[in-house]
Amino acid sequence: MPLKSEEIDFQEIFESSPLAKVLIDRDRNILYANKAFSSLVGSGKSELLNQKVDDFFQTEAENPVKRLVEALIKGSTEEVQLETLSTTEKNSKTWVMVTCSEQKSSKASFYTLHFHDITIAKNKEQSLLEKEILLDHMSELGKIGGWQLEPGSSDAVWTKGTYQIFGFDPEKGMPDQERRKSLFECLIEPR
Repeated sequence: MPLKSEEIDFQEIFESSPLAKVLIDRDRNILYANKAFSSLVGSGKSELLNQKVDDFFQTEAENPVKRLVEALIKGSTEEVQLETLSTTEKNSKTWVMVTCSEQKSSKASFYTLHFHDITIAKNKEQSLLEKEILLDHMSELGKIGGWQLEPGSSDAVWTKGTYQIFGFDPEKGMPDQERRKSLFECLIEPR
């Protein structure tokens, strides 16, 4: 049976998308994958058919894509996206944001998964975290603290170094506003 023009348009749009996309059944078997998905996981499109989509995103501890699809099948709308790591056969690692939606036809339900490459953002996040740890360590060694106070507000934010300087435990929270004021007043020398 020849394809209808709507089906051809859908296939062209699906295939040409720069986002990695797959169409899966209720058992998470890949029915169709576009070029971008094939490139993401490092497998040919024909090799992907009837494989479980979550096999490409499984970590030792969990299977996040399986959890996402099962939540959608059960009718959950709370968990429709997640971040996970894809590792190809060549050990290339790519962070992706996965979104999932249900596609219903008169014959069956299918699920479309969209994979957004967030590797650059995750690498920057990791770099920022490492720099924050280094800054905390250097502040502790140099006994340097910092704080932030918005004008007209009593809300303040202290660095770990500030807690250390004044002998407070960050886990217990900062002292009240009056106590903070008296601590800082004792540091200011009259001119």
